[in-house]
Amino acid sequence: MTMRVLPAIFVLSAAALCAPTAGAQQSQPWLGDRRFGGGIGVRAGDFELHPGIAGEVGFDSNFYQAADKVTPEGFAVAIPAEFQPLRPDGSRFADAGTFREPAVGVFRFRVTPSLSLKTLGPQRTEGDGAGATPPKLSIEADASVSYNELLATDAQYADSVSDDRYLSADLGLNLGILPQRPWGATISGAYSREVQPVNDPQAPPNFGRNTFRAGAALNWRPGGGMLEWSLGYDLAYVDFESDLFESFSSISHRAVLKGRWLFLPRTALLYSGDYGVLTYPNGDENVKPQGSPLSSRLGINGLITNHLGALVIVGWKSMFFENDENYDSIVGNAELTWYPLPRPDLAPEAATVGLSAISLGYRRDASASYLGNYVQIDGVYAKSSYFFGGMVLASLEAGLDHVQRPSGYFPNLTRQTAAFSENRVNVTGFVEYRTSDTFGINTTLRYTGNMTDQLIPVSSDPTDSDYDDLSFDRFEAWLGVRWFL
Repeated sequence: MTMRVLPAIFVLSAAALCAPTAGAQQSQPWLGDRRFGGGIGVRAGDFELHPGIAGEVGFDSNFYQAADKVTPEGFAVAIPAEFQPLRPDGSRFADAGTFREPAVGVFRFRVTPSLSLKTLGPQRTEGDGAGATPPKLSIEADASVSYNELLATDAQYADSVSDDRYLSADLGLNLGILPQRPWGATISGAYSREVQPVNDPQAPPNFGRNTFRAGAALNWRPGGGMLEWSLGYDLAYVDFESDLFESFSSISHRAVLKGRWLFLPRTALLYSGDYGVLTYPNGDENVKPQGSPLSSRLGINGLITNHLGALVIVGWKSMFFENDENYDSIVGNAELTWYPLPRPDLAPEAATVGLSAISLGYRRDASASYLGNYVQIDGVYAKSSYFFGGMVLASLEAGLDHVQRPSGYFPNLTRQTAAFSENRVNVTGFVEYRTSDTFGINTTLRYTGNMTDQLIPVSSDPTDSDYDDLSFDRFEAWLGVRWFL
């Protein structure tokens, strides 16, 4: 790997990683929202098990998220041989005026077994009587693994695409100690393996990263839960599998304070605050400096009527970095939700499986970034879910995010990327027809796009004219079957 390739990997992997919806857009809806996923389950002592397995076939129009545009005059092209367009005689070329990054379409095949375990739910304990002693321990654990096979729609990319088959995985555990008592605690842990395509033709076409999370909190619930406070600690470690990305591996520590005061039967006052330390143990401290995020938010969540709910949260976030390129601005979230079926109160048990809802919202936040110190996101979104007669489940999510990035440096500090912005669009529709309580046929349609004319330099050499276009359009269509308990 040449020195000029490393900055290219740095810039383009950063653009892919820092998308505000990264990760979520690749997951199946029933894994992302457990209200959609499980059935009646199997009782095992004081626990219930929910096994499941899904198989899907799909089409992806632009798996590598390439711009697929004609190279602007005066800009060079850097495309490896296996992804260079073909001349009429069958030879490959990559000259100005040809496509910089060809959009590679693929057929995708995915198999996903999953298993969840949790303490017996209210449906299985309702016969215990109103005076039953609440459990001293509650457990909820989830595990899923997805095998992804890829088949190029164009024979010239067949070998390169098939080599990119991969496994992704998610594991999660939440342990509640004395969960309904005045004093209690929670312990959590999670692991995920993600593989995401990179649109830099000089970089490996995808990369794997492993994320490990652990946390613990002390909870105080005086007055039977009318007032709730928790003070906790979260640890996260992100490890990149390829040596080419090891400078992005990070460790973060965070202290978190959360509170909720249910001062009216259907209205709650919310507070959250946190302070953390983020380090890149393998990175150049001049490029990936240590950071200290600090934020505080105050909000209100309530039901205006049985059918209409509102959430407003406003706060301030600061992110301090050792190179003094800091973030300091307002953050928040506003959301309005309509429930076609009336919701009587704010208690979690009121949100039953298949609860129908339509939400509109706005969010503003900032987070650490691989390109520059941080990224600021302003976005509007809409989401809805509906359960028809216990047989047809439909959900739709759409979002438009305006992403702003500060300037950033290449590892050898010889070239800087100027501050720039992007507009990202994500739309996902999901419909499942349940032929029985344990079997469903589903389809997922998804569009992801980056609307920007930004060209990013891919070399630390200031005389080099190689650039990468960050814009892309990507369509996905899936058809699957799922068995679940």
